[in-house]
Amino acid sequence: ISFIAINYLALYDKFNYFWDTVITRKGYSKAVATPSSQIAVINPTAEAKLVIPKIGVSAPIIWNVPEEQVDNKLLEGIVHYQGTALPDSSGNIFMTGHSSYYAWVNSPYKNIFALLEKVETGDKIYIQYANTTLTYEVSNTKVVSPKEISVMDQTGENRLTLMSCVPVGTNLNRLIVTALPVGN
Repeated sequence: ISFIAINYLALYDKFNYFWDTVITRKGYSKAVATPSSQIAVINPTAEAKLVIPKIGVSAPIIWNVPEEQVDNKLLEGIVHYQGTALPDSSGNIFMTGHSSYYAWVNSPYKNIFALLEKVETGDKIYIQYANTTLTYEVSNTKVVSPKEISVMDQTGENRLTLMSCVPVGTNLNRLIVTALPVGN
């Protein structure tokens, strides 16, 4: 009972996704629109955002967060780890977000990645950054141990890596979603 009470918002999102996509087959009702490359031109002062239309994610990105500040910044949006690549440089852009957090904490981002496990190979992820919209295509998803830090490694390959805890309501494992740039 306490598990459900603490994680009810993330569980509610998971139920809604299931209802919309499996039971009614109408598509996820909270899905967001694919961003246009013109958004940043129309509003060049807009903050950076991560957008995953399939699961209804549209959240600000907090850049270059040192490891000791990640927990606090996760309640403000998606956190980009300091020392990993930025969208305008080569390497691994590493970001993380909560899949669930305490129900009594007031933050619209406390369960932003509750549905991240629904993202599949071929799905699109967008970063609105520096007056443009960058497109990434999911190439891989996997679950790893929290001790597996090689997912943050910088390699010669340009890629976006997203991480969140799974199963929802625990910190037992990490879901890793890897996406590669598409014609940016």
